[in-house]
Amino acid sequence: MDLEFATDSIKSNYKEFLFFAIPIAILLTLFGTINDKDKGSKIAGKVIGTSIAAAVTVFIMFMSIFTDMCVWTNRQVLYENKNDSNTKIIVRDFGCGATDSGPPTVGIYKVRYFTDYFIRSTKIDTAKIDKNEWIKIE
Repeated sequence: MDLEFATDSIKSNYKEFLFFAIPIAILLTLFGTINDKDKGSKIAGKVIGTSIAAAVTVFIMFMSIFTDMCVWTNRQVLYENKNDSNTKIIVRDFGCGATDSGPPTVGIYKVRYFTDYFIRSTKIDTAKIDKNEWIKIE
């Protein structure tokens, strides 16, 4: 499923939300796991276990920040579908910025905007499209 975030800022906001929300949700589980009948050692074990789980989650999420430095960038809209303005043919490139020594990979993709937040992209050959279905964008 070629579902992607529509922009890098939306993707960044989503990751930032998860970075804080998941550890907080793990810590909030303490309210449901600690009972009035629990003794001190059992409460301490639950608090320590939950805190360790939250810390490991934060560490894994922090490390994952560095694994997602490569991004797709929409460069130029070539065509727009006559029947659906949310479907376009776009020149896109995939690059890794300063972590990559080579030029970006450039391709032509059919991009369907589901909402302002999500798109679906598939590689397309513009020589094989029906020109009657598409409006050329200059």
